[in-house]
Amino acid sequence: MQVEVFTESPFKPDTTLRFIFNPNKKLNSWAIDSWDDPYEECKTVLVPHTVKDRVDSIFQKVIGSSVKLDFDLDRDYGEMLTKVMEFRCTQNYPECSDFCRHRYRNLIDGKHIKTTRVWSHRVYHEILEKSAEETNRKKKKLIAFIDSQNPDKFLRKYDCQHGGEKIMKEKEALDFILLSFFGNNGHFEDLDIGNAAYRFDASFFNDCNKGNCNFDYKKRVVWSSKSTVKSEPDLTTVNRSRPMPFIRASTYKPQEGRMPRARIYSHICKCSDQKIHYRLVHSVSDNDGAIETRHETGHNMEPLFYSYFKRALPKRKNKEEEKVSAQAKVVAKLMTARFTGKTLKGVLADPKDRHSKGQLSKTIENFSRVVEYWPDIESVRPLLVSGETSSGIDFEAHVDDIVQAIDSNLNSDAVAADLKRYLDEYGLALATAKESIVRANYGDPKELRI
Repeated sequence: MQVEVFTESPFKPDTTLRFIFNPNKKLNSWAIDSWDDPYEECKTVLVPHTVKDRVDSIFQKVIGSSVKLDFDLDRDYGEMLTKVMEFRCTQNYPECSDFCRHRYRNLIDGKHIKTTRVWSHRVYHEILEKSAEETNRKKKKLIAFIDSQNPDKFLRKYDCQHGGEKIMKEKEALDFILLSFFGNNGHFEDLDIGNAAYRFDASFFNDCNKGNCNFDYKKRVVWSSKSTVKSEPDLTTVNRSRPMPFIRASTYKPQEGRMPRARIYSHICKCSDQKIHYRLVHSVSDNDGAIETRHETGHNMEPLFYSYFKRALPKRKNKEEEKVSAQAKVVAKLMTARFTGKTLKGVLADPKDRHSKGQLSKTIENFSRVVEYWPDIESVRPLLVSGETSSGIDFEAHVDDIVQAIDSNLNSDAVAADLKRYLDEYGLALATAKESIVRANYGDPKELRI
């Protein structure tokens, strides 16, 4: 939609113009009839012609004298500035200003990254500077005025839609127009100004200009693993049949919480959406089953995906005697392409990658078969534990424990012989041996106490 600033006035058109306070409210052409006013929702006021000349001079000073601007009616100043500056850069103007767009980019990993918000911020403050000069104020005084004024104070008195034909005086009109410009009403929508909280802070991007980006502007989850780990119990589950949701049933039990095993977050710097830092948060279980959270960061997702998948995929030692997983590297390349919007074509151009891709397909097929039979395979785990010998344990106490779990009248000598055979001949773990004897005598292994 074309953003207008000034339009012809229906009242005293030779000396007055109509200023559009909020151009974003303009009605679309399909929503109005030919006799309707497309600006009826925009809140408009009548201002002298001379005010437009003063506003034009502000933007001419921002551009400089090397290019003469054509300030027709219905012209959006923000769009005009961006287009003129782009034109100057492409034409290699000898008097290119120090805030021209081509100067605001950084080289990261061999790529030129445009720091659009830094450039917009600089242009915005140039306009502030020239506006302050035009109104005979210091820039801080102009900012204080903008922060302290409410546009409604002017609109209640001068809004054309209220049936008024009052014309604002030149000084008052200029103040109101600047208040509208810097009040985030859409006049500078081609400038990526960003949050109003920092738009007046001239030093906001100083750290970024020195190469010290902090990547705290935006954060989002880029990828979450399908596998999960145990987390804090879910204490929000309640009996929904109760009249009040915070009343819990007598049978209420906290539900086990689950969360993704890993997530990759993107952290974007305030100076550009193209400056991204990625962080992998990975919950890793140790040999004892305890969960440890690990953090890894980088400007590229590929090493983070590799770090995650190499824990599960086959590894081999390379020439430097480091264990590497060629299959995990293939997964990392494919996942990175998928989540950065690239096509998969050409991602595995290296012949080694194509070979690893074939191996990965076989690994996934083998893993899927293991998953199908996993409960049965896991049941074999206790049988793989190294057996304990009868000489290294408190034999009498464990025999008594078995007898009590089965029948206190049972012959303890027979139990002792069975336990010794299970441990020394069969090589079973002590706990497994005791449970086997109890079951063989129709007892309940849950009755074991040691």
